[in-house]
Amino acid sequence: MVENKLNWKRVLFVSFFLLSQAWGGTSFQSCQNELVDKWSIPPELKESSGLAYLRKEVKKLVQVNDSGNDAELFLSDLRGKDLQVVRLDGVENIDFEDLSYAPCPKALKGMCLYVADSGDNLRSRDQIFLHIIREDLIRLTLAGMKTPGQKLTLTPDLTVSLSYKDGITSNNGIKTDSESLAIVTNEMGEGRWALFLSKERGGFSFFGDNESNGMHHFLAADLSLLNFNPKKGQHLTASKLASWDLGKLLSDPTVLPTAMDLDESGRFLLILTYSKLLKVDLSSKGDGSGPLRAGSLEKLSEELKRPLVLGKNAQLVSIETQKQQEAVAFTERENFVVSSEKKGSFLLNYSCSHNSLSHQ
Repeated sequence: MVENKLNWKRVLFVSFFLLSQAWGGTSFQSCQNELVDKWSIPPELKESSGLAYLRKEVKKLVQVNDSGNDAELFLSDLRGKDLQVVRLDGVENIDFEDLSYAPCPKALKGMCLYVADSGDNLRSRDQIFLHIIREDLIRLTLAGMKTPGQKLTLTPDLTVSLSYKDGITSNNGIKTDSESLAIVTNEMGEGRWALFLSKERGGFSFFGDNESNGMHHFLAADLSLLNFNPKKGQHLTASKLASWDLGKLLSDPTVLPTAMDLDESGRFLLILTYSKLLKVDLSSKGDGSGPLRAGSLEKLSEELKRPLVLGKNAQLVSIETQKQQEAVAFTERENFVVSSEKKGSFLLNYSCSHNSLSHQ
């Protein structure tokens, strides 16, 4: 009898182990979100299209306006108070879309704010731009404010032009529009890859022509190729490395990603659409270390090609949906904020607590 019990225990243990391996060793935790703050977006932000939280030194929320507005950063606390405006000297806001806060590329030091001027709804651009600003430069600029409401100015440390490897077109000849940016670090903690996610599906045009089998594409540019020489223009090429069928996953064939953000650990990726918020657990080992410490394009591609399954390594996050919601950012840990371009909208601040749904 004792031997039979031990045998059953062995069978259960082996079955449990094999099941965990089949699930990729992932331990996805259900994030119980609570809306802890909600404030009206300041009128200066006519079309809030990008968010980032400078958590190390400045400890402020940053927002930008969409195309047709000045090239400015709007900084505030998480309640929208103490608004400060910083103009980006020598920069044109062609179509600011997403912001990312992450380690700087090796050409710089410390933490950086990345401003993606990448929008192309009309499919007319030959190149996009990435403006890179050290957090320390932002801190020093804000310290120079002498009178309340004074507009400050700074010049980005680096401005980089980018194109896509296939000639900035998707697989059916439609130019690619991306409004989503995340920065992936390497094993040395440097910002290594600028990761873009296409807004349209592989066969979906903003003006119609929707192919039901279209995919959303990840494209990556290698930031390690940059040199710190702000007087000389630098150009990078972004290569397609993985595709996700978000339409199938979210049961919405016309889904359009409008923003994304990678948390500080590199484990969790948020993808915002006009109607949903998707959270993806990218941890291959389930130890919370995060797999996206990628030193090579092959490694990054491999990590992003793992299948997505709701309830296992992907989760729909419940939020208060707003029209034209186009910005999302992690703040501390897995807490996050969401905003909208729509006039009269709100910035929503969510905290996160966990119910473990461990598959280990």
